[in-house]
Amino acid sequence: QLINDILDLSKVEAGQMDLHLGPVEVGNVIEDVRTTVEPLARSKSIELTIEGSPKLRLVADAAKVRQMLLNLVSNAIKFTHSGGRIDVRSRQVESWVEIAVSDTGIGIAQQDLGHLFKEFHRLDAGPGPQQEGTGLGLALTKRFAELHGGQVSVESELGTGSTFTLRLPLQGPAPAASLPVAPPQVAAGDPGRPLVLVVEDNPQAAEILASHLHAGGFRIDVAHTGTDALTMARNLKPVAITLDILLPEVDGWEVLTRLKADEATRNIPVVVVSVVDKPALGRALGRAQGRQRSGRY
Repeated sequence: QLINDILDLSKVEAGQMDLHLGPVEVGNVIEDVRTTVEPLARSKSIELTIEGSPKLRLVADAAKVRQMLLNLVSNAIKFTHSGGRIDVRSRQVESWVEIAVSDTGIGIAQQDLGHLFKEFHRLDAGPGPQQEGTGLGLALTKRFAELHGGQVSVESELGTGSTFTLRLPLQGPAPAASLPVAPPQVAAGDPGRPLVLVVEDNPQAAEILASHLHAGGFRIDVAHTGTDALTMARNLKPVAITLDILLPEVDGWEVLTRLKADEATRNIPVVVVSVVDKPALGRALGRAQGRQRSGRY
């Protein structure tokens, strides 16, 4: 899920995320999301209520509306204690559709509100085990809403609960919102697809990664050594890099360090796809925990 979210984010930032617009029955999307999250809500004895007109419709990308709402409701369940309540309300306000997700959860401190929609920002859920998640759900929700010409906002009181409101245009996005200008791609291949650089010395592993990425709408270049990875990253300017750590010549940690030190490559998202156990180095490079099968830097 982490890799999928990062690549979605990279597509949006590269202007390569297409919206498949059509009529969307808001009530059907909400019911679908409720069916998905109900087992989790039930496991915490959380009451989940739905309110809104069953005839409410808008022009949008149905899959992305579902993903936005699923992110918001899942987030509400995550930060609501057992026995709490979550309300999902939908309505039309002039030429807009509003979907509000309210919870009786832990709430959000005022100083944290401005960071909520930043990539990899995670709230402190208080005592107990750390909450799972990619740290990208709210960031993606914001980007998807903006692609539709809409927005997502939040109101919260610490210790009382939060309300996230998704606001989307009834008649769909304006052309400028749905067709952002994309930077040119330099590498060979289909220029209509964003490029991902796969850094992997194992041909079979590289082939598996490339197959999944290609199916997701990306074109692929593969670097089999750390030296090649650094050269190709500078020359090709990919929208994202997947990086194995156990590489010949220059290992993955050194590649990552050099990528982040180079002005030309430091802003390229890097997904480490490897089993490593170097938490101190991971923290130094911007992640709280280094032992991961996959991580983003």
